[in-house]
Amino acid sequence: MSELKEILDRERIRELIYTYSRAADRGDLELLRSIAWPDARFEYGIFSGDRDAFVDFVGSFVSAIGPTHHSVTNILIQTAGFTAQSESYCIAVHGDVMYNDDVVDLVVYVRYLDSFECRDGEWRLSNRLLVYDWNQNLPRTAQWNGELHGRYLPRGSRDGNDPSQRPIHLI
Repeated sequence: MSELKEILDRERIRELIYTYSRAADRGDLELLRSIAWPDARFEYGIFSGDRDAFVDFVGSFVSAIGPTHHSVTNILIQTAGFTAQSESYCIAVHGDVMYNDDVVDLVVYVRYLDSFECRDGEWRLSNRLLVYDWNQNLPRTAQWNGELHGRYLPRGSRDGNDPSQRPIHLI
């Protein structure tokens, strides 16, 4: 395999890993579906199943909680022809989660152990194992009103009106 092809393949895979975060945080289930093959498997401890069942699981999960924010780092990718494996670190914040009759912000520190396949020239996720390294349940302290925080605009959303889902016009 040429070095340039390997670099391009790794970059396509990296984009899929990042796209997962965007799809989950924006609640864009079709975008989430697009990153994985239909026969892909997801093992999340609290969920085990194929791509379509996973998309349904994510849709139900994010609709029951507040905002989420997935930050992916330390992406290591190894390619081998038409297959690849990666390990990525992620810090994911899940707002407004009910836990023991309290509303908390759940922060999980996880790693994605992923397999990818290139079929007909297109890379997609074929398997994901989520490894939990650490978590925190933090008291809910966010304030989005009042003199200071009420001015923080624009705000992210999952309803199709997120600023990233329309052209960016800078003044």
